[in-house]
Amino acid sequence: MKNQMKILKGKVEDYQRFAYVLLAVSGFLYFGAVIPTIEKTDFVQILLMVGTIVFITSATACLFYAKHCKKCLHELEENQHL
Repeated sequence: MKNQMKILKGKVEDYQRFAYVLLAVSGFLYFGAVIPTIEKTDFVQILLMVGTIVFITSATACLFYAKHCKKCLHELEENQHL
């Protein structure tokens, strides 16, 4: 029981960190897409925007999974106190 709680706490922290890193990367990609440059082609513009959307979606999925793990951890803590 203690081992499961320790694993779940680690997962919650890890997935929250993953989400923050993915959001930071998506911010850089977005800035790269909106800052005008002469050499940027339409393909690169589309690639940057698609990358931004993919990273934001991945960050959202990580946050939902972290929330799910936190809920499971809370249930384990309640069962342990009973």
